[in-house]
Amino acid sequence: MSAILEAETPDKYFLSAKACWGILERARKRQKEVPLILKIALLERIAEDWQKSQTAS
Repeated sequence: MSAILEAETPDKYFLSAKACWGILERARKRQKEVPLILKIALLERIAEDWQKSQTAS
């Protein structure tokens, strides 16, 4: 798989922080457990977006 992964990928192929939050929120409302590795990735994306907004202010 590593042979086909691209090092530089356009942002349009990534979930937005809002989409990540939505996934976590829907899982919480439905009382579904999100796999830990996915939860970490989603939270990291949300944190990155938050950090960018803090430095832009």
